[in-house]
Amino acid sequence: GTIFFHYVQESDFKDNALYTCAAYNQELKEYKFSNNQFNFNVKKRHATEKLRNMPPEQQWVNQSSPIALLGHIHKLHCFFSGFPNPTPIWYHNGIEITSDNTRGFSFENFGKTLVFNVTAQHIGRYDCKFERHASIDRTFDIKLNAAPYWFDLPPASVNTSEGETVVFDCKTLGNPTPVVTFYKNGVELRRPRPGENWVIEGSKLTIYDVKKGANGLPGDNAVYQCKSENKHGYLWTNFYLNLLAFQPQLLEEPGQVEAIEGKPFSLQCKFFSSPQATVTWESPVLGGVPYSTKVDQFGTGWLLFEEVRRGYDGEYKCTGVNKYGSASATQKLVVRIPTLLDPFTKQRMEHRAGIPMKLPCEAKHDPDLDVQYIWTINGRDLAQANKEIGGGHYHVTEDNTLVIEQPTQEDSGMYTCLVKTKLDEISKSITVNIEDVPQPVHSARISSCNIDEPIVTIDFEHYEPADRSKPVEEFWIRYSVDQEVDQGKWQTYPVPLKALPHETVGESLRLVRGQVKILLKPFGTYTFQVIARNAIGDSAPYIIDGTCQTSQKPPTRNPSGVWLQGTQPDNLIVYWEPMPRDEWNAENFAYRILYRRKEEGGDWKSITVEDPFADKFTIDLGDGGARAWDQYEVQVRAINGKGASTVMPEVVEGRTGEGEPGVTPTNFRLIQVTSTSAEFEWDSVDPSKVQGNFSGYKITYWYDENSLLDNESNNKIRKARHRRAGDLSSGSGNFERNSVVFAPGVTRGTITGLKPNSINYAVISVLNGQNEGAPSQELSFRTKEGVPTPVRDLRAYPMNNRHASEHAVVVLKWHPPRERNGRLIKYTVVHCRASDGDDPESEEFTNCGEPVDVNRRLTELRIINLRYNTKYRFEFAAHTGGGMGLLNSVDAHTLPEALHLNSGFYIK
Repeated sequence: GTIFFHYVQESDFKDNALYTCAAYNQELKEYKFSNNQFNFNVKKRHATEKLRNMPPEQQWVNQSSPIALLGHIHKLHCFFSGFPNPTPIWYHNGIEITSDNTRGFSFENFGKTLVFNVTAQHIGRYDCKFERHASIDRTFDIKLNAAPYWFDLPPASVNTSEGETVVFDCKTLGNPTPVVTFYKNGVELRRPRPGENWVIEGSKLTIYDVKKGANGLPGDNAVYQCKSENKHGYLWTNFYLNLLAFQPQLLEEPGQVEAIEGKPFSLQCKFFSSPQATVTWESPVLGGVPYSTKVDQFGTGWLLFEEVRRGYDGEYKCTGVNKYGSASATQKLVVRIPTLLDPFTKQRMEHRAGIPMKLPCEAKHDPDLDVQYIWTINGRDLAQANKEIGGGHYHVTEDNTLVIEQPTQEDSGMYTCLVKTKLDEISKSITVNIEDVPQPVHSARISSCNIDEPIVTIDFEHYEPADRSKPVEEFWIRYSVDQEVDQGKWQTYPVPLKALPHETVGESLRLVRGQVKILLKPFGTYTFQVIARNAIGDSAPYIIDGTCQTSQKPPTRNPSGVWLQGTQPDNLIVYWEPMPRDEWNAENFAYRILYRRKEEGGDWKSITVEDPFADKFTIDLGDGGARAWDQYEVQVRAINGKGASTVMPEVVEGRTGEGEPGVTPTNFRLIQVTSTSAEFEWDSVDPSKVQGNFSGYKITYWYDENSLLDNESNNKIRKARHRRAGDLSSGSGNFERNSVVFAPGVTRGTITGLKPNSINYAVISVLNGQNEGAPSQELSFRTKEGVPTPVRDLRAYPMNNRHASEHAVVVLKWHPPRERNGRLIKYTVVHCRASDGDDPESEEFTNCGEPVDVNRRLTELRIINLRYNTKYRFEFAAHTGGGMGLLNSVDAHTLPEALHLNSGFYIK
């Protein structure tokens, strides 16, 4: 009831209030207040005096070996005064007790009192330790005592008959060891009186040859009590001894029972009798079967088998007998096949997150027993687990396979498949560890932001299970200089923090506390993320609240990658790589372009590009002095609201645009032409007259698709010579243009890949580095005829002859070549006879005839005077002015001489 002040403060003085103590009765729910009351007057030595450091002094500490009573609340106190207030850290058997890992403990009095409900697990050593005052650490060795409690159950009432022996056991436990006392009708049993036949041995009362009262003398039938007591309390219970006289009566009809092969099993018959009946068993099965029997205190007779076999099926008769009569019953035993389940191939398995996981579970069981499959995850039923995560995350297929389509780290644990029938059950388990990316960092904050250095300090904490197979290895800081500019793009600080040197591993949790210092750049409104990384990958980012805004300074560098090139004589296009946002260093960031003609030197002209994201700018030189291919010097300098960059920019040289070459080759002429190529010649141009960088000649050519049509006359070429090619840059209509470029020193060139027998057109022009000059007057010409492609769809049909003199006949049919490549003149056909003409599988052909010319207008030919029942090959080709085209061939087997078919019928 003592109140302790660990250090007195001015606030402890209550002007119109008094301190008093009160006692509270939990049973009566009543307070009683003390008549003693007091108040404080807190005095200072000086008016401005503040609390000073005070060394700790002991106020109240438990004895070093306190007694804790089982099932009661126990408190350990470690009260020390002082300022700053000394707060202890509590340990149980060397393991720290923290506010987030109490394991059944709680704290009172600002952490100086440890409170717990006493169980067997709470005995042992306790320490209260002070970080800055090791000399006042205290140790307590808890001793466990207990009031009496039942070892099993209190003694049960007994119904029996005269002449029996009855035992009542009042077995209890406690510390100190309880003392047991027995009573009969409320009177303590100290020693037997004459005629009484009972003995007390420890916690047991044994009554021999029990009798009813007679002739005014009390009998053994009574109400008995036992009391178990030690210094912490006592137990008291009542139980009865009733003396009855009944012949055996069967309480339950046994009927049919089922047992599992290979398991222990017992048959029972429940008899009500007094005195207790003797129970015997009869069955033809019992002749060669190991078994045992017993009768319990409740009159139930048991037939016990240590291991049931298939041959134990049958009927069993039980008979209960006492001195007043007998009763019997028959029951049938049916033996069932046990349920079998193959175990998992491994007790533990590793599985990658995101990949579907399947755990099979298919049991073998008695076909006459219904079977039930139950999956549990870490002891939770599958349905409950699905309910907790809100959906069908876990799915069981028709063959009882558990499927998780998208497993995550949270699915790690023990998976158990339980298979149950009404008679037996079997299960198998596997521990699954899902290898996943880490959970996000638990907490992170900006602990300091120095805007002038500029340096930011970030503290963070990360928790994860201590048994994680893929623990976090490192932490990465990502940052955004300015969210408005970066628009969700984050940069990564290149140096990670390794987890191992900063970890604290407990029984179940691994804690990593880290701190990172990052050197920042000026003019940034920095936001940060922390990412945990393990061997699998990265966690989701933890976005830190708040920003770190740094001061502004001039740029420290200029854009890189500067180059320039004009597209016209009167412009310059300056290119550079834009500087990233974290190098702007201040507001109003821009680029200043300085330029001048190289040959003149002198002052620089300047232009400011205010768009910080720009990567090029076109300088208009249209002031009357612009010249093609003129050389200029350019600088690009970074500037912002604090001034120009602190370094001078590099001077880069370039030229204005080249413009049109200004000249056209003369005397462009055709030297020779073939069916697929043409050779040209032209007069060279004076390089000094070419405006820009003279880079060569370009021949552009195309053909007229209409000229490819087969026509008997040459009128088309005469008409085509008057057709204009139009704009060379146009690829529409029938004019698909191609070009070939030749070196500046070349005056003769060949173009290839032309269509045979086609009207073609060609022009030549001069090239400089950027543009193409005006083309020459076009040339038109026709390529020579080429050889045609093979005839199409060549077929052969063996036919009947019209009269015997024609012998065997074959009809050939075809389509003209797809590409004639000239004027079709004729076809030729050659037929060759197979060496073994009677063999339809023969592929060797000899005895070829002379080629036969076929009119070019025909698409069908009837060949006669062939041998009967003989295999032939017919080779067919088209001819133009360019020569004979590629061969096409077809095989046919002529009809036998004796075969007469109806006219018009043919065989392919």
